[in-house]
Amino acid sequence: MRDIPWRIAALGQLAMLLEVSAPKPGNVNRIRRFSDTAYRHFLATIALTNRGMKEAASRGVLLSQRKIEPSEVGVGALIVRCVEDAFSGLSRSNTILGSIILYIPLIVASANTIANTGSFRPRIVKRNLRRILEQTTVDDTLDFYRALHLNLTSGVTARLEESWTDRHERYDIENPDVYQNIREDDLSLYELSMLARNVDALSREYATGFGRVIDEVYPHLNNTVTGFEDIEEGIVEAFLWILSEHPDGLIAKKAGMERAQEVTTTIQKALSETNAEAGLEAKLRMLENGLSGNDNRLNPGSTADILSAALLCRLLAMEYPEI
Repeated sequence: MRDIPWRIAALGQLAMLLEVSAPKPGNVNRIRRFSDTAYRHFLATIALTNRGMKEAASRGVLLSQRKIEPSEVGVGALIVRCVEDAFSGLSRSNTILGSIILYIPLIVASANTIANTGSFRPRIVKRNLRRILEQTTVDDTLDFYRALHLNLTSGVTARLEESWTDRHERYDIENPDVYQNIREDDLSLYELSMLARNVDALSREYATGFGRVIDEVYPHLNNTVTGFEDIEEGIVEAFLWILSEHPDGLIAKKAGMERAQEVTTTIQKALSETNAEAGLEAKLRMLENGLSGNDNRLNPGSTADILSAALLCRLLAMEYPEI
């Protein structure tokens, strides 16, 4: 039982490292950089996430032992801890914030499940996720916003103008009254995710108990990744598959939904039967050319975060298989 927190934390860091290292088109990786962010910035931030992830896993074990209640997990405070650590070292670049937001509750729920059953069981993890997230508090929301402000990001409230409402404006991270508004409305983190689920991909995961991560992407990775030896190829293939199925949320925020849909169409064409004779490397070169430039506005960042969380699930299933 004592080994669970540090082992899950280590697997969390490994999942992040594997995801960023894979040569996914449009993302920073070991052979591609942006003007202001390189591979080393990701390595520097990922290296400092261990304490926050280990604490999250420890809370999951405590939850399994009924020493704390779901409302006492402190999802928001755990996110703040991880963000403070990750972005206080050599790198201040906004690299893995989205992944941290997904990883923290996922690690709590996974540790809870593994401590109880001895294995990673997706259905139980999803049930535990819902239980944890639905019982978040207003303090979790306040801490969540503190984490966003620490990283100076537009976060969950980045505007998709066609979906933006006065209600969203009330909780806009740039609203000077946002903390007062959250307190006045006693807004839990789960309630915030329900409000933002149509304008933010990560909020949609919170609102649905990680519906896309656990119900869609993890099963796909299970089919494409047979073990550690073929994991990089599986990551790239899954990344392309996700983009062919869903327009990327970050691209939609930066460049508009129409442009995000165009990227999805491009991916679909690259994966079509008419291009079946082209090898994966040729397809990646074609897609990389199509996604480069544009001031990194065509960076499929939300897709990378979703994939990263699903990859953690796959590693946990490999480490703690169902018997």
